[in-house]
Amino acid sequence: MNPPGLLTITALELRRLFVTPLPWVLLALTQLILGLVFVVTLGDLQETPGLGREEGITAYVTGGVFGFAAAWLLLVVPLLGMRSLSEEYRSGTIRLTGTAPVAPWRIVMGKYLALLAPVAAITLLTAAMVASLNAGTRLDPGLLAAASLSLFLMGAIYAAVALACSSLTRQPAAAAAGALGILLLLWMFHWLGTRDFLLAPLFTFLSPADHLEDGLVGLISLRGLLQPLVISGLFLCIPLLRLALRGHNLHTARRQLTRPAPVLFSGGWLTALLVLAVLATTHPGHADWSASGRHSLSEASQKILAQLDGPLDVIAYAEPDEELRRDIRHLLIRYQRHHDDIALDFVDPAAAPGALRNLGVGNKSWALAVTHGERTEVCTEATEKCFSQALQRLARGAEQWVAFLDGHGGRRLDGDSGQSLGDFVQALQDTGLRVGRLNLSRNPAIPDNAALVIIPGVRSAPLSGEIEILRDYVREGGSVLWLMEPDTDDNWHPLATALGVEVLPGTMLYPDYALLGTPHPAVFPVTDFGNHRVGQQLDASVMFAFARPLRRLDDTDWESRVFARTLERSWAEAGSLEGELRFNPEAGDRAGPLALGLALERRQEDVLQRAAVVGDVDLISNHYLPHGDNLRLGLNLVNWLTGSEAQLDIRPGELRDTSLTLEPGGTVLMLVIFVPGIPGLLLLAGGLIYWRRTRA
Repeated sequence: MNPPGLLTITALELRRLFVTPLPWVLLALTQLILGLVFVVTLGDLQETPGLGREEGITAYVTGGVFGFAAAWLLLVVPLLGMRSLSEEYRSGTIRLTGTAPVAPWRIVMGKYLALLAPVAAITLLTAAMVASLNAGTRLDPGLLAAASLSLFLMGAIYAAVALACSSLTRQPAAAAAGALGILLLLWMFHWLGTRDFLLAPLFTFLSPADHLEDGLVGLISLRGLLQPLVISGLFLCIPLLRLALRGHNLHTARRQLTRPAPVLFSGGWLTALLVLAVLATTHPGHADWSASGRHSLSEASQKILAQLDGPLDVIAYAEPDEELRRDIRHLLIRYQRHHDDIALDFVDPAAAPGALRNLGVGNKSWALAVTHGERTEVCTEATEKCFSQALQRLARGAEQWVAFLDGHGGRRLDGDSGQSLGDFVQALQDTGLRVGRLNLSRNPAIPDNAALVIIPGVRSAPLSGEIEILRDYVREGGSVLWLMEPDTDDNWHPLATALGVEVLPGTMLYPDYALLGTPHPAVFPVTDFGNHRVGQQLDASVMFAFARPLRRLDDTDWESRVFARTLERSWAEAGSLEGELRFNPEAGDRAGPLALGLALERRQEDVLQRAAVVGDVDLISNHYLPHGDNLRLGLNLVNWLTGSEAQLDIRPGELRDTSLTLEPGGTVLMLVIFVPGIPGLLLLAGGLIYWRRTRA
């Protein structure tokens, strides 16, 4: 008679496991508890919608529910696996197994696969709860899949430990207690792995906690996949050895272990585990499964990183907070994938008094000091935006000044009013640019270190000498960004002529403004950015308000390209904006679409000169800057004009699940299904099976 195969043994073990009430009660209790955690988490999101905006709805709910499931499985899996071998040793049925021509590895793997079945069921039920949120948000399926895989692999480690302990004792309760103690010890290894001593990497590898944390944010690593295989394989050696030596005394056991077959099998098994362990430690590799690529480095950040040749030294002045240091490590890993010479060291601020003060971070409790060559920049947030901005400042090399023309009724550069440009100025400073004021009536000269002169919506007439200074600056190859007010004095037009641009009369209007939700026909979005670089990567519209139309002059050596054009059916209103507004060409109205932004280039003695004219300054004001891609267009313009094309667009992957909208009936339905519904069905199924077994 042929010996039973692996699948046959697994099926027998599953039948043996699920004909008793214990697994059904444990599964029902698990679903009940996790269902309550899910409902409480859901209630928190509905009461405080902002909870999910920073990390996303999927990550927030997954972190709560799956994190609790990982802790709950510490108790459930040892209880499920405590009878696997201990009861057979106690009842003596292990002797019958010993007389059957079945290899020990088939018995162990069959019992192990049977234990993985309830682990898989719990993982699927947990994932189903989170997946139900797709009814109210754009769920992140990749992140959910990564979390589910990580939870299952952690359960696989638990099952191997439970089976090993069950093989060492005849008492199921002792097996469960031993497994629980070992698993708690493995979790404590995570804490030991954060300490600075020689064996810390070993403890980190043996603890499943780090790999679960990666999965909960959508990261899957080769190390995270191989580590459960290695640890599970090591613990499965114990029941394998125990079964191989059943019925032998010390003398015969020695002879049994020196036979060729056991030697080859055990040697191959341990060699495979060693190879996997080496691969896991030498090739950690990470894959970002999240839908938005939130843990992958954006293309713009990669371009900035490519500009920095040589080593980057990062010192994290952060207290020994495990969560904070983990977030910093995860951030740096994304950059280390694209730059092979980034070193990260942690320093406790308490051990370096005055370090944070010397970095100039104010009352911040931690900071990253990023050093390249002889220059150091600071980042105070564990985000791609903050760290890439620090790299931007390093990549710019010598300090570049952006000079804002002051006076003449121009916009303020400070303050938080809607008309101010304070938020845009701060954004420029974050990218490493130095911002200064230029008042030509006080100091009639433009500094040589000014990389760009910005004219922010001047109104009143300039002095003739001021216009001449600006025209000379342009003739000598200087870069200018001119953003206009609708009532700019005509005496500024000679500067426009020097730039090869004609400012057309009138204010741009759009008749269907109400359909777009804007308060006035002169306030409208622009979605046509031509084919110029500053607008090619814009995803959303840019809001303009009371803009002036522009046109390229024919007799000029400037090469101009439109990067902002009005919508169809728009026109330039030449008359008053009061009363009923209708297109009237006889009154001087000009039909659209018309240009609102012109990018200008020309060569002067082998030097490429750039300038830009925009018919609206409001697009970078505090009021309109947060709308659509206003900020991105403003930064792209400045970066293009200062020759920093690689820094045109830094934006990490955007979250797709920042809001949750569920009908009241849907919330109640989830509550009914996941709390009393599924647990009740599990108890009913278990009761019926047990009743049929006792009646037979």
